[in-house]
Amino acid sequence: MRSLLVILSICLTCTMLQSCMPKTTTMPTAHGSPGDIIVVMNNENWQAEAGDSLRAIFSEFCPNLPFEQPIMDLHQIPYDKFVEMNQLHRNIIFFEKIAGQKNGVVNVENDKYARNQVFVLISAANQTEFVKTLCGRRDYIKRLFLTADRDRCSYSFSRSRNEMGEKQIADTFNSSISLPSVYRIDEFLDDFS
Repeated sequence: MRSLLVILSICLTCTMLQSCMPKTTTMPTAHGSPGDIIVVMNNENWQAEAGDSLRAIFSEFCPNLPFEQPIMDLHQIPYDKFVEMNQLHRNIIFFEKIAGQKNGVVNVENDKYARNQVFVLISAANQTEFVKTLCGRRDYIKRLFLTADRDRCSYSFSRSRNEMGEKQIADTFNSSISLPSVYRIDEFLDDFS
């Protein structure tokens, strides 16, 4: 009987201590393909001047590629489709219409709904102000998304390295290189020219 009381008191103490500890929730990691941006705005704005200006900015072609490839791919969704699954995307541009706002504003929030997420809120009174604000900050917004994607790729590659290949290159050429695990050395020939 006494041992039962001791066990119950230990369980009760542990339960009480556990309930007093602050609850931590983990934020989900953002998903989506590199180079993809979700644009949250209504269909009318997307098919008008606001959508045209976004497409003009992000449909510029990547330099130095042998084929035409836009720097980013845009995917528009209306406000009512911006639910939990879409909120976890890695790159988001959100158009917020605020009646009576004099000047458009660009707010950037990292990790708003998920880790490694870039969320750009552009608020303006109307479509014309949106376009004016977007065009005024176009280089900044474009650089923001490109830098975020580059950093995500660099981090991903740095986590899984081909250490055997790195050692082989270091021993042969007396130099170091960071070699991602997705690359491998098929043949190592002395007469490379």
